[in-house]
Amino acid sequence: MKLTRTQQRQIDKLARHVERVTDTDRVFFEQHPDRKHRVRHASEVEIAELEITYGEVITSPPGHRYFVIVRNVAPGHRVDFIVENAEDAETDVLEEVARVIFDTFATPEVREIEAALRAASKVGGAA
Repeated sequence: MKLTRTQQRQIDKLARHVERVTDTDRVFFEQHPDRKHRVRHASEVEIAELEITYGEVITSPPGHRYFVIVRNVAPGHRVDFIVENAEDAETDVLEEVARVIFDTFATPEVREIEAALRAASKVGGAA
């Protein structure tokens, strides 16, 4: 998706805040080396980033909220996406459950990003 210059500037302003949130994924995988997947609540700043990208306000229906599904492709290389689910859906799930969620809902675009990250981690070594 091609962003306008205005959208890119807005996203650049959020980058530091998004990085703080996604850094919790790095810490999670460092603390749980046996894990490759994570389910967590989406932050407001991640939702704001999506709103900028798509140019519209994103709201979930009553009783629902957004979650981020993360796959740790290699150390320092993660891919994630946002899904909507019931607001009381569990985030403290087993690795097998998180993997199934990722595999079920990952789009072809997510798969392409994952493949590129996997290739980059092999060429450049683990970051």
